[in-house]
Amino acid sequence: MAFCTNSLCMHICLSFLYSALLSIVLNVSVHGCLPNEFRVLLSLKAAFNPPAIVYLWEGDDCCEWIGVVCYEKELGGHVRKLDVSSWGNQLEGPIPSSLGLLINLTELDLSDNSLSGPIPPSLGSLLSLKRLNLSKNQMSGDIPLSFAQLSSLVSLDLSNNQLNGTIPSLGNLLSLKSLKLSDNQMSGGIPLSFAQLSSLVSLDLSNNQLNGTIPSLGNLLSLKSLKLSDNQMSGGIPLSFAQLSSLVSLDLSNNQLNGTIPSLGNLLSLKSLKLSDNQMSGGIPLSFAQLSSLVSLDLSNNQLNGTIPSLLTLPSSMQTFLLSNNSMTGTVSDQVLLRHSSSLEELDLSYSGLNINIESTPWILPFQLKTLKLGGCKIGGPIPSWISTQFELEDMDISDANLVEDIPSWLWEFSPELRSLNLSNNHLEGPLTVSSIPLQLQSLDLSVNELNGPLLLDIPIPEQNFSLEKLLLADNKIEGPITASLGTMTSLYILDLSNNQLRGNIPDSLGNLTLLTVLRLESNHLNGEIPACLTNLSNLVMLNLASNELEGQIPKELGNLAGLASLHLEKNNLQGLLPLSLAELPELQVIDVGENNLTGNIPSWIGYCSSLLVLIMRSNNFKGKLPPQIGYLTELLILDLSSNLLYGEIPNTYLNLPAMVVVNEHMSVVGEDRRAPLARRVRPCDARRGHTIHLRGDIPRLGGNIPDPRGDIPRLGGNFPDPRGDIPDSDHNYDGTCVDYVYVNEDTRYYIEGLDIITKGSERHYAYVLSGMACIDLSNNRLWGHLPAKIGNLKGLMFLNLSRNSFNGDIPGSMGNLSQLESLDLSLNNFSGKIPFQLGSLDYLGYLNMSYNNLSGVIPQQGSHMITFDKSAFWGNPNLRGCPVESWKCSPPHSPLSPPTIDVKEEAKEGISWYELSMGWSVAAGFFAVVLVLTFKVNWRKTTFDQMDRVITFLLGERTN
Repeated sequence: MAFCTNSLCMHICLSFLYSALLSIVLNVSVHGCLPNEFRVLLSLKAAFNPPAIVYLWEGDDCCEWIGVVCYEKELGGHVRKLDVSSWGNQLEGPIPSSLGLLINLTELDLSDNSLSGPIPPSLGSLLSLKRLNLSKNQMSGDIPLSFAQLSSLVSLDLSNNQLNGTIPSLGNLLSLKSLKLSDNQMSGGIPLSFAQLSSLVSLDLSNNQLNGTIPSLGNLLSLKSLKLSDNQMSGGIPLSFAQLSSLVSLDLSNNQLNGTIPSLGNLLSLKSLKLSDNQMSGGIPLSFAQLSSLVSLDLSNNQLNGTIPSLLTLPSSMQTFLLSNNSMTGTVSDQVLLRHSSSLEELDLSYSGLNINIESTPWILPFQLKTLKLGGCKIGGPIPSWISTQFELEDMDISDANLVEDIPSWLWEFSPELRSLNLSNNHLEGPLTVSSIPLQLQSLDLSVNELNGPLLLDIPIPEQNFSLEKLLLADNKIEGPITASLGTMTSLYILDLSNNQLRGNIPDSLGNLTLLTVLRLESNHLNGEIPACLTNLSNLVMLNLASNELEGQIPKELGNLAGLASLHLEKNNLQGLLPLSLAELPELQVIDVGENNLTGNIPSWIGYCSSLLVLIMRSNNFKGKLPPQIGYLTELLILDLSSNLLYGEIPNTYLNLPAMVVVNEHMSVVGEDRRAPLARRVRPCDARRGHTIHLRGDIPRLGGNIPDPRGDIPRLGGNFPDPRGDIPDSDHNYDGTCVDYVYVNEDTRYYIEGLDIITKGSERHYAYVLSGMACIDLSNNRLWGHLPAKIGNLKGLMFLNLSRNSFNGDIPGSMGNLSQLESLDLSLNNFSGKIPFQLGSLDYLGYLNMSYNNLSGVIPQQGSHMITFDKSAFWGNPNLRGCPVESWKCSPPHSPLSPPTIDVKEEAKEGISWYELSMGWSVAAGFFAVVLVLTFKVNWRKTTFDQMDRVITFLLGERTN
């Protein structure tokens, strides 16, 4: 103290001491950051990843750190804002619970990171918090109940996480204006307390698993945006929604809502209304005509019916109108509906049920469309001429609209913005000049029309720079060769020329289409060999060359197509062996080489194609025994080796095929996780398209004994009888199973392996190859031996055909376990013994053929399904008895409503039955009543006799003439 000798020095020393003491009292560091809050932020800093970014938070003053904002020192220097949202996934791990100690925080934003674990309940202690944003993380668990204490909260965003559980009651947050809980896994209903959030402006609960009905939210008069889409909400749309006069956007799409659309004409501020993908019924309310501010209206994918009100026209503000996939009726005029729509950009009426009347009077459209979809609208006649004025059109779909005309020349020129054009399933005619295809066009679908003539290319193509990615010309009458110039369209990834009249060789130039994923040339008249250049198509997923006249061997180079999932070479003249190189295709799901001239043994390496779902090798010249390795195929659903030269017994491995052992009550698409999953198909398998192969065709008429294709190997059990003399054609209605392989829309990365099952003339459509669609066809070979009891293991089997072989012994009773079986053909074998009574419990069995065996005994009768089949199913078994082969024993089954039967023997003992006696008395009473009336009523008697005289006179006169 000697140093401070005067009063000024003493004053300075005291001031310094006072400041130090004040800092300790106020717990404020010399650098402006409170030590306790400094420690809290250090715990958050430990979650930084990678650690290299710790430089963002360096130094002793946390108030200077990036994303940290503190109050002024005069106000205490507390941290009031923490925002690390712009760092981009730099935080990971759990949120430190110590953040709840920053009690002066008003804004906390940890969004767009990789934070995980539950939300700490301690955040409910931040009573000054106004904005909380934890969106775009990986948070899980429940929303803490303590959040109900955040009474100052204005904005809460927990979207894009993995939160689950129910939404807690937040009715106390009366200052809340924005609530976003979308893109989580929340369940349960919407709390009724939400109706108390009177300050709410925006509510987004979309893309969760919420269920129950939508509560009344009519009190939320400040609400401007309500989004409940992509949930499981049910019931109707609350009538109280009509009170939300401030509403600008309402999205209830993709739920399970039903009932009619309420009147929403009071929502004059409404700009966007989305009710798509629900089960709404009824008509479009006329009150929609009052929504003058409406910009976007989406009612697609519902069950709306009725007509569009004649007074309803699209307002001038409308930019998007979507009504596709409904059940509307009637005809709407294009000019009436669109006359006021000066802003319309997107119009989709496809498959709405409406017919579009194209007015003949020319008119100038007041708008420029970008999207036009009228698929399924029965327009008739030519393509509407007003489309030629839509210079900004990008996407046009008028498929299945009954259009009839030659393709107009303006179609290729009217819009320089056109990217997608779909005119499929119409009656358009004329040749197609490939060189006229606009260079900017990316997708062209003219399939299922009547295009004819060759595929014209009238200018040198190599100089052109086509953008075309999808070219679909299937199901037309295009003829001539495949022009080599197609090989210059190097952007193509789908080329479908199937079901035309193309001839000649497959050009080598197609090997230049290295981006191609789907190549379909089936159902033409192509000949020559399969060009090895196709092995250049390294991205190929589906190759279909079926139903042509190709010859030669299958190129071993196909084994280079590492991504190939579907290979169709059926119905050609291919020869030789199945190349070993196919075993090198890890993604291969479908092999169909049926109806060729392939030879050799069925290769054992097929059993190591682990992804295989469908194996069809029918109608070839394969010989030898069945390779047991096929039983190793854990996902095999369809096995067809029929009509070959195979012999021996069925390997035990076939009786435990995993995909056929399991019964799938809820069938699902198989292969969803693969590169090329199996996908939806809605078109039936019909004769026009010709994309079918028969797993089991009609049994041909036999001209005598069935020849023995095995040569020296003796036929077991003797020769088959000639069924022609005993079986009339009309009674032979053999079932057929056709497989329809069709590709659709590569944008979804899907191709189709759909099944169409035809049983006794009735068709069942399977849009997918399903996990329960199990079929085995080994018919028309020389297989022998007893049918093992283990066949009952294949509980998921739906179709089984072992006909025209040499199986003998008893039919196993274990086949009664095949509960999913729909078609069973054991005909033309040497089975003996009784028909197992267990087969009578196969409720799904719709087709049965056991004809021409050595079966005996009584066909199962009581409570059995067997007696419902036609007797032709049992012909050729002379020792079978009972219904239906003995038709006189096929009395209708007794039912509770049937009249009681009368025992004739008992009635004979008692003499005349009461029934006969009562009938006699009734007749006698009626006769005497008439006599009494005619006796006492003179006028009646006279009139009756006069009428009798006229009738007798007329009859005698007719006979005389």
